[in-house]
Amino acid sequence: MNKAETEIADTSWSRVAEHKHRLVQRLYEILLEEHPELSTLFKNSPEVTQIKFGEMFYTIMHSIRNIERMTPILESLGAVHKERNVEIPYYHYFYIAFCKAYNEQTNKPLSKEEEAAWESVFDHIAVTMQFSD
Repeated sequence: MNKAETEIADTSWSRVAEHKHRLVQRLYEILLEEHPELSTLFKNSPEVTQIKFGEMFYTIMHSIRNIERMTPILESLGAVHKERNVEIPYYHYFYIAFCKAYNEQTNKPLSKEEEAAWESVFDHIAVTMQFSD
């Protein structure tokens, strides 16, 4: 993930930031609609899970231009994911669900360049989480 990609992601995030709660709720819904097998990974009620999901996502987005500051948090979350047997493809499912939810929440869908930037952001997050010690 490079500086240009983080700037593109951050700029596109500003288009949906005012709808962030609905975006995260819809992202979670899409994720479980398309991959119901993932529901077993979540230990809390759907309402609590959405809140936790959202808080982490907002924290990441707030720090997107300095994502390296998030490394300890992502590594800690990655340890939890390992305990719950989160597999590498699941991170890509999250990216796809994010793009769909994003496009539903705005009148300007993500461009190919923006999709590529977001994919890079999510790949960075996934690598940090999956390959932490």
